[in-house]
Amino acid sequence: MNTRRNWRMKKFNVQITYTGMIEEAIEAESLEEAEFEAHDIARMEVPFDCDEFEINVEVEQENE
Repeated sequence: MNTRRNWRMKKFNVQITYTGMIEEAIEAESLEEAEFEAHDIARMEVPFDCDEFEINVEVEQENE
């Protein structure tokens, strides 16, 4: 694993809501990348017969 890449990674909380809910914590370099990853998760996990779903991506707050 490249530690240089990990240094730039931020943590994001992803919530996908449909008739059910998926919650994931992911790492990405930017909010745009995290949203793209969230759409990938939705395509794999949300049932095909689901007409609508909502994706919410937020930067995880760091505890100091």
